[in-house]
Amino acid sequence: MSTLSKDERQALNEIFTTLHHNEGFFSRLKEKKNEFRHFLKLLFIRTKKRSKHPVRY
Repeated sequence: MSTLSKDERQALNEIFTTLHHNEGFFSRLKEKKNEFRHFLKLLFIRTKKRSKHPVRY
């Protein structure tokens, strides 16, 4: 039998579920950050190439 009361068990359960949800949120945020960094790098390379070969009007 557990030594924790019903309220204590409920509180611990809520803490762990919150931690689990936050962990998922932060991992998704990290993935988005990598995608964003990749996008910026591509954009930077594009502008760099354009500056080497400017379009003549």
